[in-house]
Amino acid sequence: MEGDEESGIFEADGDVNTNATPQRAIVRLPEDVVNRIAAGEIIHRPANALKEMIENSLDAGAKMIRIQLRDGGLKMLQVQDDGNGVAYNDLPLLCQRFATSKLRTFSDLQNMTTFGFRGEALASISYVSANMNVVSRTKDSEIAYKASYANGTLVPVKPGQSSDPKPCAGSQGTFITAEDLFFNVPQRKRALKSASDEYAMALDVVSKYAVHYGGRGVGFSCKKAASAMVDLSVPSSSSTTTLDAIGVVYGSKVSKELIELQQFNNSAYGTQLRGYISSPNWNARRSVFLLFINNRLVDSPALRRAVLALYANILPKGYHPWVYLDLHIEESNVDVNVHPTKREVHFLHEEDIIEEICTKMQDALTMANNTRTFAMTQSVLRNFDQDRVMEPTSSVRPSYPQHLVRVDARAQTLDGMGAVTRQNEKQQSSEADIVHPEMSTPMPATAVQQSYAVKQSRTELESIEDLRKSIHKDRSVDCTEILRSLTFVGVADAHRQLLLAQHSTKLYLIQMASLIEEIAFQLLLQQFGELPLIRLQPAPLVQDLVRAALLAESEKSNAARRAANVSDEKVIETVQDRLKAHAEMLMDYFSIEVRAEEDGCMRLISLPNIFGHLGNTSGKSEIALQLTKIPSLLLRVAMQPDYTEEKACLQAILQELAWAHVPQQLQENRSDQSTQKQAIKHNWLRFWSTALKTYVPSRKLAKQGAVLAITNLPSLYSTFERC
Repeated sequence: MEGDEESGIFEADGDVNTNATPQRAIVRLPEDVVNRIAAGEIIHRPANALKEMIENSLDAGAKMIRIQLRDGGLKMLQVQDDGNGVAYNDLPLLCQRFATSKLRTFSDLQNMTTFGFRGEALASISYVSANMNVVSRTKDSEIAYKASYANGTLVPVKPGQSSDPKPCAGSQGTFITAEDLFFNVPQRKRALKSASDEYAMALDVVSKYAVHYGGRGVGFSCKKAASAMVDLSVPSSSSTTTLDAIGVVYGSKVSKELIELQQFNNSAYGTQLRGYISSPNWNARRSVFLLFINNRLVDSPALRRAVLALYANILPKGYHPWVYLDLHIEESNVDVNVHPTKREVHFLHEEDIIEEICTKMQDALTMANNTRTFAMTQSVLRNFDQDRVMEPTSSVRPSYPQHLVRVDARAQTLDGMGAVTRQNEKQQSSEADIVHPEMSTPMPATAVQQSYAVKQSRTELESIEDLRKSIHKDRSVDCTEILRSLTFVGVADAHRQLLLAQHSTKLYLIQMASLIEEIAFQLLLQQFGELPLIRLQPAPLVQDLVRAALLAESEKSNAARRAANVSDEKVIETVQDRLKAHAEMLMDYFSIEVRAEEDGCMRLISLPNIFGHLGNTSGKSEIALQLTKIPSLLLRVAMQPDYTEEKACLQAILQELAWAHVPQQLQENRSDQSTQKQAIKHNWLRFWSTALKTYVPSRKLAKQGAVLAITNLPSLYSTFERC
């Protein structure tokens, strides 16, 4: 009875448990079950498989690694390198568990210099993929060999054939393709995120290795299998520095705000450190933390927490740093055999090393803090109404010269300003701002006299209605009042397209490009489906426009296409196919008409004209679209939007059209400064100052610094009064 009670036959209240499960005997799990369980510990998602493949390529001495993914890597994960390759005799063992060329005895772990040592990575991938093909050629071999794997063993490439590797054509290196990841692990596949999220995680892994190894002469390229555009491209060049790689991967805006940690050694702990960290001027909502220990991408939660705590005393609340650390520790002091994914490592004197790293970072930030700059953000716009709140409620207020508003010399003389009451001043300011916003510059009568009104089109698309509602939901009330009664003052900087404008007694600095792009987007959205059009005469060939756009691309984009072996003709063909497939939608919704001629050529017939409802003295339509941007606009409309998602697609096309209305940035240090300023002034007053009357500014406008209050009349009065 005691034995039964211990075995769980009796329940707590003494009743007999008739549903008790009989005790099972211990048996050894089948090998295929063991291997599949082990594979799940290493390959959590496509990004893990990609990391293992990249590290194998680096161990093989590759100088160029090309990556393609389909559906975020779930349907296909493909990695090609130009490394040493795999010998024919080694191919049968390539995907077997615990078969490796990097480890011979357990003591070798004390001086491990390679990424792999378990012999489990490729085996695990083969256990969770429906098909895994390997094409490899060594330097000494004249031909390549192709092998196919399933569950860690060789299988025939085609049914009925031998499973032995087959000779084939191929360049030096290894070309691995894994298809249908997790086809036999449905619970793991259901737990994964969308294909776009998985692709983003995989691209993040490639980006980190590209930063670290880009400065060591290793090139990387990564793209979606169905796309002609490369999302990441770092050239394989010995002249590329780590800072160059950071600029290519994360953008020049990041690289310009980085502080270099000069390499320093500590013989007591056997460590060397170098890297780049963001300056106090860098503000980002998401932290980026790249840590390489002995050239291995790892994560150290303790070091991460220490770095974030260091920056918490420097950056505003809610902002995070950008950090890249390259730490070398004596191999005998590092334990890499902590987890099957090799993501975590343990090393001796961890607390002391972390403290020393933070001290060096603190010293670098202290020296850089002398050049710290502060930007005026949304907090400026929140204080726009402070003057009105603090004013007395009396209807008759004392008048002071520094509180008076004067926007036009002809509206009121300086001698008469002292007798104007605050109440009259407010009324005159309002009338001057609204009725005479462009009095300082002669303008066509129609541009000033016409009532600016844009009729909202009717649509049954919920996505467009959602976009329209989101604009009003994110509306900034203070900014709306200011922008609708701005008075143009002048051009502050022609190269950077900065304007000066007045509202009440305050002077504002306006980034014209940012403001124009938002206004154009709203006008396009307002007239969606009923956009006036402008016909191009003569209608240009699409292939000529795309070729011109490719010539105007940056060197980075051209290098990416060359690295991916994508010719101009291939891009032109892809653009024409996409435009032809979506021609009806582009015409109906956006007034973009492309037409295929009898000779097979395709021409661009028309484009939208957001100011088509306006006219000038000759009866011709006003055109704000920048003609020089038409080639790039056509290329971007064809390649950038995801045509499978309605809302994302429509929003992307609207944003591209809005971008095409922003004037090109003028060259710096040109002799015709006055001509540049006149052109900017004409463009602003001709189109956009009038469109401000119906523009709904968003809260992000202030956060981006597009409208900054730089001074006010009382401050200037106090300054000059002391002179």
